[in-house]
Amino acid sequence: MYDPELLNERQVWSCYGLSIPWPFISGKMDSDGHKRTAPASLLHRIGNQGILISADFSTVLTSDQRNRIKVFSQLRRIYDGHLHREFGTDENLEERDWKGRITFLAGVTPEVDRHHKVFAALGDRFIRTRWPRAAGAEAALRAMKQDRQVALDVKTGIHQLMLPILSHSEIPAPEFPDPLLDRVASLSEFVALARAYVPHDRRDEIDGEAQAESNTRLPQELAQIGRGWAVLMNRSQVTDEDFALIRKAAFDSIPPLRRVVLQALIKGEKPHSLGQPASTVNRVLGDLETCGLISSTPKRHALRENARSLLVAAGEGVKGFPGISGKVT
Repeated sequence: MYDPELLNERQVWSCYGLSIPWPFISGKMDSDGHKRTAPASLLHRIGNQGILISADFSTVLTSDQRNRIKVFSQLRRIYDGHLHREFGTDENLEERDWKGRITFLAGVTPEVDRHHKVFAALGDRFIRTRWPRAAGAEAALRAMKQDRQVALDVKTGIHQLMLPILSHSEIPAPEFPDPLLDRVASLSEFVALARAYVPHDRRDEIDGEAQAESNTRLPQELAQIGRGWAVLMNRSQVTDEDFALIRKAAFDSIPPLRRVVLQALIKGEKPHSLGQPASTVNRVLGDLETCGLISSTPKRHALRENARSLLVAAGEGVKGFPGISGKVT
């Protein structure tokens, strides 16, 4: 069920779930003698530019595989700026085609990581941000003491942050210094390789080459995160502080087990000392070797030269290879 509440003139829409398998362009026909006064399709209600927020994307992930693939396919077309759908009627022809730009924000549980193969095989368009678990007795006490005022306080804080920005008809893009652009380019190439799709057969053995995405969409998305945060912080130039958020989003977009193994190798630690089952670590090491990021022998696993070079160029400190010094402020 959609809640088409217009949060502001920038066209921010919230929906509780997505109508699977065709959530974006509807084939609904008008009732006899009644012409609709508003578009039936979600995309046409939003328009050619807006932000769509789905609080629970799990309904898509847990749906039938064929329907899930259909939704992912539509999301890819929306990302590229054009979605078209045909129906067996001649009504409302104008609603079969949509062109524009949509920013899609989705909340989901860690279940999303079980679908990495689907995202990677179909062409990943998502940047991920992972929230830490609220843990400990103090977190429990804070939760029990919360009241309805908390939600109001959060909403007020967001409005105070956003209203000065949204009050402008145009928002100039902050300058992105070349040194930081170079770091984003190297970081995104590393992440593109680290999250590449590696085919496995039914016995879970690797049976093909890694299929890494081109290093084009990802650096654009990461750069937009840096620019967006600089705007929120009222800065005219992207700085190291903004790059820290870029870095977090980049590493959060790597599948969790691959990420922790890579971070161990970056620190010079042994992957099998992470507390994960040896079979799981071996599988991840095999994937990363197929991705071209590590080299393995029965007794030793290490980052390859190309991986170390990318990390150092991105400003990451690698064991034995210090990262870039100096800051952009």
